[in-house]
Amino acid sequence: MNRLEITSFKERVDLVKVVGHYSTLERKGAAYLGLCPFHDDHHPSLRVDPAKRVYHCFSCGAGGDVFRFVQEKEGCGFGEAVRLCADICHLPVPALDAETQKHRPDHQPIEKGGSQAVPHQVREQVPAPTVEMNERYGQALLSYDPGMEELRETYAAFEVGIAPAIVPEAWKFTRGRIVFPIRNAAGELVAFAARYRGDLPAKKIPKYINSSTSATYKKDELLYGWHRAVSKVRETGIVFLTEGYKDTLAMHAAGFSNTVALCGTNLSEHHIAMIRKEAVTVCLFLDTDEVGRETVAGVMPKLRSAGLRVVDILPEGGKDADEMFRSLGHEAFIHWVEKAMISPARRKAESLLVAACRRWPDTLCLTEEGEEALYVDNIRKILSSDDLLPADSLVPALDAGPQKDRPETKELDNLYALHTDSSHSDRVRRSELVRHLFLNYLEVRLVDRVRQNLHRLSRTFVDEESRVLLLSDLQYQRNYLSSVSRELGRR
Repeated sequence: MNRLEITSFKERVDLVKVVGHYSTLERKGAAYLGLCPFHDDHHPSLRVDPAKRVYHCFSCGAGGDVFRFVQEKEGCGFGEAVRLCADICHLPVPALDAETQKHRPDHQPIEKGGSQAVPHQVREQVPAPTVEMNERYGQALLSYDPGMEELRETYAAFEVGIAPAIVPEAWKFTRGRIVFPIRNAAGELVAFAARYRGDLPAKKIPKYINSSTSATYKKDELLYGWHRAVSKVRETGIVFLTEGYKDTLAMHAAGFSNTVALCGTNLSEHHIAMIRKEAVTVCLFLDTDEVGRETVAGVMPKLRSAGLRVVDILPEGGKDADEMFRSLGHEAFIHWVEKAMISPARRKAESLLVAACRRWPDTLCLTEEGEEALYVDNIRKILSSDDLLPADSLVPALDAGPQKDRPETKELDNLYALHTDSSHSDRVRRSELVRHLFLNYLEVRLVDRVRQNLHRLSRTFVDEESRVLLLSDLQYQRNYLSSVSRELGRR
């Protein structure tokens, strides 16, 4: 493959697609901007120019063409970079002679850090390790203490360790780092992610380095932790999606074992297909920084167009899931996540009902026995019954008692005029409004329960006895939902 052939092939390679495989890019005019993968970048400093077919980082100075980008990112030779570009862009792999496998035909050195050119010493391409080889290396990892008792069992279960003193060539990128074994859907150990230990030094060193793309390890076809999460995802119909390995481990430690992470790449169509096969709801638990919010904005439409419900969980205080777990502690973190994963529709219905009950705590209603009772007490009784909506989060909210000047006050006034009979007394109208809000809340919750049971019936393997019970519960919920919807005047 001579220089002319290399140039011809490079013209067919989509630079934006290749760089976007490793870092989220956003179009800015004729170019694209994103976080630089060659240093700990928190503000997009990588500029990709598709017209000139070059990239450049304004912070660390990294730059060059598409082949240089892949060589630097993967730590591979020129021939492997060509093959990876072909794979990412779905192009035929060009024939490479022995010399081209090692060096660029033009023998141009790769510039490190953008300061001065240094001789580019390309090692002989090491074949991608097999699953068996990865398993042996994984067993050689030293034990790692995550620094928190509640995390130790999970880190051990996911086989997280520290690279040993002597590291074979195939895994040299893990030296001196915390190592996260990456398994595919079948549980096979196909790759590793290596995290820098401690705070990053002043010189530009990547926080994470992953195994090179290979026939068995393709980032856009794999979700970290999927092999452990899929059974819970299938059972609940819910999957939590995080950005990092440590975030996923924190979620598993808290009991949310239906959590997976992106392996340092964008959410691909393959990822969406994996999720859609097993889940109906995706809870995005991504970072609060600019990149995290941009990722959410880009991912949500894709997931919704695939027919999935999406809930955006926003971490508090600019922290990620791992930091929140360590800060809040096990129990408080669980409570926070359970509250945060409530759908917007349910959160709205719940907040209005709680606001009304706290504003008018003495509102009366007729019970099923024909007796007068406080609406708050009746709602609490209904929601606490085991055959309806047990362990509902609304019950403790109602127990909190009256609260004035809630932000929902103005909306309650509007609903008061819309859903009550103006010819009735204020006392009766308040009862009418609380009843309407309660029915609306029940409708939202029952829709969720019906959807969950339908998912369990269609995607979970259950024995015949359990299936009969599930069908009976589903029929009950559907009948109750129909009754509530009729009372709300739905068609």
